[in-house]
Amino acid sequence: MNKYIAILLILIMSFNIAYAEDSFHQFNSFEVEVVEERIDTLLTNSITQDNISGLAFSFFTDEGIAFSYGYGYQDIEKQIQVDPTQTIFEVSSISSIVTLSGLLKLYEQGYFELNDDITDYLTNFQIKTKEDQEFTFKSLLTHTSGLDRKEFGSKLPKGSRIFLDVYLNNNMPKLVNNPGEIISYNEAAIALAALLIQEISGVPYEDYILNNIIRSVGMQSSGFILDNIFTDNLAKGYEFDSDSGDYREIIAEYESAYYPALGFKSTSHSMAMLGYSLLVDNGRLLNSDTLNMVHSTQFSYHKELAGVTLGFFEHYERGERLLISNGSSDSSHTSLLVISPESNFGFFIGANSGDNELLMNLLSKILNALYPNRRIAAIKRVSDSHGSYLEGTYQYLGSPRNNLEKLFSAFDQLEVKVVEDGIILSNMFLDKEIKAIAIGDLLYQIEETPYRITFNMEDDNPEAFYLDSLAYENLPVYKTLTFHILAMGLILLIFLFFIIGVIFAKVKSSNKRYMFTTRESNVEVFYLPVIIAAINILFIVSFGVYSYLNYSEFYLSIGTILRIILTLPIIGILLTLYAVIKLIKHIRNKRLKTSNKVVYFLITVSFIAYFILLYYWNLIGYRI
Repeated sequence: MNKYIAILLILIMSFNIAYAEDSFHQFNSFEVEVVEERIDTLLTNSITQDNISGLAFSFFTDEGIAFSYGYGYQDIEKQIQVDPTQTIFEVSSISSIVTLSGLLKLYEQGYFELNDDITDYLTNFQIKTKEDQEFTFKSLLTHTSGLDRKEFGSKLPKGSRIFLDVYLNNNMPKLVNNPGEIISYNEAAIALAALLIQEISGVPYEDYILNNIIRSVGMQSSGFILDNIFTDNLAKGYEFDSDSGDYREIIAEYESAYYPALGFKSTSHSMAMLGYSLLVDNGRLLNSDTLNMVHSTQFSYHKELAGVTLGFFEHYERGERLLISNGSSDSSHTSLLVISPESNFGFFIGANSGDNELLMNLLSKILNALYPNRRIAAIKRVSDSHGSYLEGTYQYLGSPRNNLEKLFSAFDQLEVKVVEDGIILSNMFLDKEIKAIAIGDLLYQIEETPYRITFNMEDDNPEAFYLDSLAYENLPVYKTLTFHILAMGLILLIFLFFIIGVIFAKVKSSNKRYMFTTRESNVEVFYLPVIIAAINILFIVSFGVYSYLNYSEFYLSIGTILRIILTLPIIGILLTLYAVIKLIKHIRNKRLKTSNKVVYFLITVSFIAYFILLYYWNLIGYRI
């Protein structure tokens, strides 16, 4: 189970409220004092209740940073407490906000228009597009690049010097969707935005961010590469052990080559300074016209669903329209940046333990502290007139297509089942079912959450469903994981029975010189396919065991063991081609009985079907 289904579960499980029917509300100074006390009490309790080793919180309004607090420890062993102005957190995916803000600065200076094709601005390499495709700056800024996901092979040892132009030239994912059509956060797309900053400005990316974002906003102890003087303030990452009741330090040995999307580090106070500069035109970052685009919906699948702005994802809860960006790093740092343009407030949370689900739960609690008396609207149910034609297997449209990640993402496929008053979402590997109630024509709301689902119909057939900013395509039967598991299981059984059958026949005919006409017929017609079948079974078993024991190593380069395992299908294909040639030769020479021809034909077809399945899952070659 990987991150794609985890994203959905975090969205669903983190909330226990519905949309609130209330107007947007702006805070005055007196209310901020009341809010400060409530939130301080809430977070003080959460440190113990949620087993958080250390946390920093900074709240800002349109007048500036209102208050900042630190809780717990940045270093438990040394008993160094979290300081919101000094403790540095890895903000992971919120790094994209920093990078895209830098790109917007160049837009304001007239270097490009949002609808310009980025391929006209790349000098070191090009991205292949179709004749009718335009890969625009806006698609990068709205997380609708259309690029394939490629995280396997993107981790490098800490401290590695990464040259964006060289790395992206060798590892740039292909376009798999039309730019501007599918929302999918993509680290490679953010790294591409960083490269564009570098090529358009003529300044190294890190220097541009330092001078135009960090220093301009007034951020301290912030950057992608921190000087040694600041590293002592970097919070250690921890994981809570429920059995022992202790915290275990998490040390990440690697970092992402997509560092413009994942590698930024900063303090809670400085991240709040960035959030404040993205909330109002304070003369430090973007002008009011650009901020209006950052604050307004730029793309959504449906008017009833949350969408994306320039850089941020929309989130509706307790009557508030929020813009959020969150992240979780390998060293157990989690972070959340929230902006409310209509109510003119925002906040940043940084923690050195926990996960995104924890912070989204805290978001709900904080909103409850901000609006304790706000009325919650009940879901307005309607009768669901749609039949079972909505049912089927669906997969996240942002899933990888051209590398090994495609195989693992298939385990996140969702089953949709129609019930009397709505639909149920489920996954074959999870016990939990998610129910959505019908609230309109092809519009559903997940129980006890603000999240809504709608279906895109094509000729009265469901082409996809949209869960706010997540899109899931309806799969034909032959693309479902269930079909492939059954097909592969049947093929492996054929291989196994064939091997057993040949061994049995050999034992039974041991008193004969040859099972067939000549020694050549024995070797080429049956023993060779036995070898091929054994190699194919060996690959499935070894790849499965290796994946289970060493899944994290897929994020690094292909190791020797994995390379050897991935070589097995190539050997199998070459031997199969040789066997087919020999089969044709023996048929022409009439050396085989009809029964032998049938057996050989069936096993050959099984080999071909087996390799077709491997090719579909990118298991032929070294396509990590």
